[in-house]
Amino acid sequence: MKTLIVSTDGKLMVTRPLWEAAREVFDFDHVEVTREHGLEAYFNETDFSGYDRVIADTNLRRLGKRYQCLKRAPGLVVFDHDVCQNNVSSSEWYKRYPSVLRDIGEVRIIVSGSQLASQLQREGIDACYLPKGYDNKVNRGCRFRGQGEEQGIQETQTVPAAPRETGAGGVVACGPW
Repeated sequence: MKTLIVSTDGKLMVTRPLWEAAREVFDFDHVEVTREHGLEAYFNETDFSGYDRVIADTNLRRLGKRYQCLKRAPGLVVFDHDVCQNNVSSSEWYKRYPSVLRDIGEVRIIVSGSQLASQLQREGIDACYLPKGYDNKVNRGCRFRGQGEEQGIQETQTVPAAPRETGAGGVVACGPW
């Protein structure tokens, strides 16, 4: 599967260790664009025909109405740790994420909390989670599953986390891709 990851420069400061760890398991192309305006231009101008999956490492709320540009990407996955704003009543994005994700169409969203992922799943959204702060050098018990196993981002925790952050048995997963 040919995968492209498109990261905004601000988000990449946080997610770089995650993508470095992912390189140990699967090959992908990775481009960095400047903030959300650069992401919009990139998605509008790029020929994605050579890719099976595109991961947008960005924050939808910063894209605003420009999120429409994401519709062009095949096998779209949005990696966004700001989706918790969906449940913040003072946020302009309060209760807006599900309708935006439905408007994008076929999309998987990766969020930072298990309860949020479960909530979105109950609303019919293809959602999974990966906690913030992944660092392969620190999180030795966490790993990506390889090509011979179930596809997706997989984390197995060696130290129990707070119950609200783990699924049954402390396993966090993004299911088959």
